[in-house]
Amino acid sequence: MGFIHEYTSQDDIDKFKLDDLLNRYQNTTFFYKHHWAVDKVTNNWLIIVKHLNNFESIWIFHYKNTNIEIKLYKTEEGWDLTSIASNQFSNQEVISSLRDALQVLDNVNLAKIIKKEISSQEKKETVVSIRNVPKRKINYLDVLMAVVVIVIMFYIANDKNIVSIVKDEHNKTSKKIQSVKSKYNICSAEADGVYLSNSQDLKNQTKVVDIFKQLVACGVDKYGELYWTNRGDNGIFKAHLDGTNIRKIVTLPVLASGLAIDNKRERIYSAQWNIKRKYHEIVAADFSGKNKTILFSNRALLRSVSGMFYDKVHDKLYISDLTKQQIVSLDLKTKELKKLVSANRPEGLTVDYKNNRVIWADNALYSVNIDGSDKKILIPSEGEKRIAATVTIDTTNNHLLFGYLLLISDANNNQNNENIIEVSNLDGTQRKKIKSRFIRSPFFFNNNFIVSKKAESNQQKVIVSQDKLMITSKLKQCFACHGKDWSKSALGKSLIVKNMSEKNIAKALKGYKNGSYGGPMKGIMKGQVARYTDKELDAIAQAIRTQ
Repeated sequence: MGFIHEYTSQDDIDKFKLDDLLNRYQNTTFFYKHHWAVDKVTNNWLIIVKHLNNFESIWIFHYKNTNIEIKLYKTEEGWDLTSIASNQFSNQEVISSLRDALQVLDNVNLAKIIKKEISSQEKKETVVSIRNVPKRKINYLDVLMAVVVIVIMFYIANDKNIVSIVKDEHNKTSKKIQSVKSKYNICSAEADGVYLSNSQDLKNQTKVVDIFKQLVACGVDKYGELYWTNRGDNGIFKAHLDGTNIRKIVTLPVLASGLAIDNKRERIYSAQWNIKRKYHEIVAADFSGKNKTILFSNRALLRSVSGMFYDKVHDKLYISDLTKQQIVSLDLKTKELKKLVSANRPEGLTVDYKNNRVIWADNALYSVNIDGSDKKILIPSEGEKRIAATVTIDTTNNHLLFGYLLLISDANNNQNNENIIEVSNLDGTQRKKIKSRFIRSPFFFNNNFIVSKKAESNQQKVIVSQDKLMITSKLKQCFACHGKDWSKSALGKSLIVKNMSEKNIAKALKGYKNGSYGGPMKGIMKGQVARYTDKELDAIAQAIRTQ
């Protein structure tokens, strides 16, 4: 039969004692909304158990009734197998099966290939390293350019009319406000970071936060500040819309889930895991992350949160409960929780204000009146197997955006999965499928932001336009090697950037784009600059020279 990609079921958790396994690595119970690769015939399976950092993670490969711990390191091309625990099998045998499992998980950014083999002589070691390969030669100018472009690439991607002045989170004394508009109106927390896009061009996204962790939800407030829930780092994080000034504002226990923005109260909502009793509690905090409180905690009524949405019209929080298979509403005035409707495997959800209906994503797309009546199927499953499903509404054009991972198997049971966004009318008609990486948690936001006219003197200002570019304090991380005035040679090997003209820097950036410039790392740079026009690359060069 071969490996397939699916959720772990409760039967699987009990059969393979996954609760105990996860307890050893995360000190918590297993939350079964996890993907794994499993061969139902051999009972071999592969599952991630812990993120060590943004790149390296620990996995358990269950092979022939034996749990084998492995470590994988994320690279541009896929994964490097850094170590494999001692076992009674040959390494070639284990790796052959492990490769098949990893390839099944490819389309959810979990794995591609194992790049290196292990020799039979290494089998004698307790932990076998396979990263004993010659060190790559580093072009330090490439490294410098990569850092600079990554930091400032977000700025030039914005419209010339964008002005984002950071709001003082603790002292909101300014009464005079102005409204400014961003070119983006959708954010999404994906497997490798947070992306922004426009609902008119869903195929193209800009990554503003590069984090390889378990990001589960994101949102944008009325001031244009970006938030996301990070299960890997146990909390809620905040940044400017261009990805700068990242900070953790709320610490949550393990298995944080969901995010909702309440612009009226200037609060954020999420779910934290009650480790002792094994269920989710609904929590709230200010936009600054202060005044964290538990809004609702009742294991009998709410078990495991997989999605949430704040209804600004009826002042309610709608929540998907994966374990109890239901959609519930939490009245934020009375703190009363009510079951709205039964569901199968509910995930992302939203509110159709035009028709007063709650819409949620499952293997199909469903809707119900806000009182729980008249349940309808808007987009049927049609025999397709969908996971990681979510939904948002483009209120500008009155379109549904239904995102999911479509699991496709050929006659030989080989999987060729696709990330899909379906765009349709609010009633599910006139559907159009778009291949897009925007599948996990797309969130449509009003991109007319409130911006204070008077910012406090101790607050950072970020002004973005096509004819004026200010590089923020993030460039300071380059100064340790290159000096504050760019006069150092990094580790004594790189070119001195101060001695490069604006023309030469621009030429280098354009060369990265067309492949005519750079050393071994030019592939990285090409991926960073390929999306920009030559005029925008000229702006980057000018910004570097003006520091």
